[in-house]
Amino acid sequence: MFTAQVPTTPDIVNVASINHVSMQVSDLQQSIAFYKRTFGLADDRSDANTARLASGKCHVTLRRGEPIGVIDHFAFGMNRFDQDALTAE
Repeated sequence: MFTAQVPTTPDIVNVASINHVSMQVSDLQQSIAFYKRTFGLADDRSDANTARLASGKCHVTLRRGEPIGVIDHFAFGMNRFDQDALTAE
């Protein structure tokens, strides 16, 4: 699990973890098997083109797509979030 260092100055966003990572794969079933076997991830939700594999509060999303191997997005988990302060920044 990713853990942020304690900030020395007040930050607008206080990142506490990486909530999830989404990656494009060519063979969804083969990728599901690899991530479950290698990292011990558990099925959370899946459909024909997407699989969500979880470990606690974090998950990996595998999506059938190209280019393969691309992490198309990731999301941070935060202890606090102030949308007005972030928008103003």
